[in-house]
Amino acid sequence: MTGLLDLLIIGSPYSGSTLLANALNGHRLIANAGELSACFPQFELGVQNPFCPLCAARRQPCKVWTPDFIESMRLAGPRRARALFRRAVGRPVVVDSSKFPEWLDVSWEASTLAKTVVVIISRNPFAYHVSNRRRVAAAPGTSAAEWVHCYASALEWVKVHRAGHYLIRYEDFAVDPERVLAGLMEHVGLPWDPAMLRFWKNPMHALNGNAGAYMWYPEFERRAEFERPEDASVAQGYAERVFGGWSDEKWIGALDQREIEMMQAGKIGGRLRQLCAVLGYDVDFLVERAECSARP
Repeated sequence: MTGLLDLLIIGSPYSGSTLLANALNGHRLIANAGELSACFPQFELGVQNPFCPLCAARRQPCKVWTPDFIESMRLAGPRRARALFRRAVGRPVVVDSSKFPEWLDVSWEASTLAKTVVVIISRNPFAYHVSNRRRVAAAPGTSAAEWVHCYASALEWVKVHRAGHYLIRYEDFAVDPERVLAGLMEHVGLPWDPAMLRFWKNPMHALNGNAGAYMWYPEFERRAEFERPEDASVAQGYAERVFGGWSDEKWIGALDQREIEMMQAGKIGGRLRQLCAVLGYDVDFLVERAECSARP
């Protein structure tokens, strides 16, 4: 691959999008911008105060994400965001891990679509609900509807725009990141770089993201602060792992029978099954595993 390339990571919250983006930043040609949507308060999923978690953990200003640079990003608008970041960091390939499918509509340009790959990372819907319930006390039906909306919207977008895309399951990435990253590099035409498997040794200036995905960086693990004790506990669980070689099984035994049924109810439940098939999940197998622990 020669020239410029944008990798847009789309997926539900808690799907591993931040960890995937951080790992990609280990590649010598790739820079992870993080969640660029955070720069734009007018975008409904943006936030008022975007920040670089690694620089914040060091208690020092970020040399890339300065107030002036963030303001210039806002003035330029979402469609110019990745180009501005590329110019600032000097790498040809930019990762934008804004993750919400709505960001695709406001940030894409027809002139750059041929050099854009949408990377859709998924996590099974039952696992998503357990994380969503812990974080925002979401009901099963709400989690199912959100999961369906995310992946249905992303898949429809790439179909309508005939955009290049690549599917990754978080479950596969957690077990064997080398195989998953190698497959993505082959798909986009980039050479393999083993530094992605020790990404925390490379400098990075990325916006926002899941704190757990930063716990491999020693300075973040030592000095990060968390708003809630449970968030600190979850993040510490990542710090105690090596990168890769683990199974995503925290959701097993964490749902009761009512929740399992509500996740599959009605039209949303039917659409959930259809999307699971597209993304490589066997719902009956997932339900069987969940029910084994949910039965009295």
